[in-house]
Amino acid sequence: MADDWMHGTVESLIGGATVESSRSWVITGLSDASSLERDLRVLQLEDAEIAKALHERNLIFEEVASIDGRIERIYESASYHETPQEVHDLLQRKESLLQRFKNLVARRRFRVDDVTQSEVRLPLFVLAAPSPEGCSATFSTAAMMGRALTWNVKLLGSGLGGSSDIRVTSTWRFEAAAGDRKLVFLPVTVITAAVTILEGTRVVATTHQVAASEVSTARAPGLLLLAPGAQPPAGDLIRSFSLAGDTSGAIAKFEESYETTAMRRIELGVGAFGVETQLSAEISIAKEIVLSLELRGGFDYELRGLAVGEGMAWSYTDATSV
Repeated sequence: MADDWMHGTVESLIGGATVESSRSWVITGLSDASSLERDLRVLQLEDAEIAKALHERNLIFEEVASIDGRIERIYESASYHETPQEVHDLLQRKESLLQRFKNLVARRRFRVDDVTQSEVRLPLFVLAAPSPEGCSATFSTAAMMGRALTWNVKLLGSGLGGSSDIRVTSTWRFEAAAGDRKLVFLPVTVITAAVTILEGTRVVATTHQVAASEVSTARAPGLLLLAPGAQPPAGDLIRSFSLAGDTSGAIAKFEESYETTAMRRIELGVGAFGVETQLSAEISIAKEIVLSLELRGGFDYELRGLAVGEGMAWSYTDATSV
C-alpha cells in the first residue's frame, strides 16, 4: 500500500498492542518462502544462489513439518511425565535441519555499520462515509455487543530482519461523518541497520535491513482523519445501494458485515540513512466487524474494499446521472 495518502489529523483511541512473539530470519524464512526470497535478494545473492537456497528451503521445510507431526502424534498416543527419548532424537534432528538452513548464507559475513530507529504507521483499517450530507459510517456497538476491534499482525523485516507477531485492540466507539475517511493505525518503532556484506575480506555489497524481530509498539493505536482528497486505492465491490429514485433525500439505514477473507500483505517504506527500505506486514481482522451505515436518498452508492489492506471506499452518482 503506497503510504503517501496517510496524512491528516491524528485523534486518540482507546486500545492496546502487544508483541506476542518474535522470530529470527531462520524461522521466518522457513515458514514463508516469499519472504525468504525477498531477504536473499536484499543480501545481494545471485539468481542461481537464490534458486538453490529456495530448493533447499523446501526440502528442509517438508522434513521439519514431518518431524513436528511425528512429535504431535507421539504425545497424542499417551501421557508422559518425562520427554520420551524418541522425541529428544526428533528435536535433535530438527535442530540439525535448522542449522543447515542457517548455513545457506554462512560463507558471508555481515558487518553492522550503523543502526537507527524509525517510526512507521501501520495501517489497520479505513472507515469511510460517502460525501452527501447526512451520510455516515459507524462501527455498530449494538451488533458487536461492545467487543473491541481486534487485529492480528505479522511484521516481516528485510535481509536478516526476522519477524514479529502483534495483536492489536482498539475502541469501537467512533464514526466517519459525510466525506470523512478515518484510518486506524498502529505506530511501530523498528530498527534499521546499515550493513556491509563480505565474503572473507572482500566487500560484496552494502545494504539496509529492517529488524522486525526487534519491533516495539505504542501503547495504543491511533486514529488518523485523512486530509481532504487523500484516498487509498479502491478494490472490489462489496455492495451496491440504489437510492437514486428516492428524491426526498431521506436517510436510509443499513448494516453491513466486514470480515477478513484472507491475510492481507502490505508493503511500507522505512526511511533511514537517506534511502527507503521495505517493510512488509500481513494483517487480518480477528473478528467480524459490523458497520452501521446511513445513506441519503437521491444517490446510488457503491461500497468497495481497498485494493491493498483492510477498509472501505465509496463511489456514488446522483439522481440526475441515472
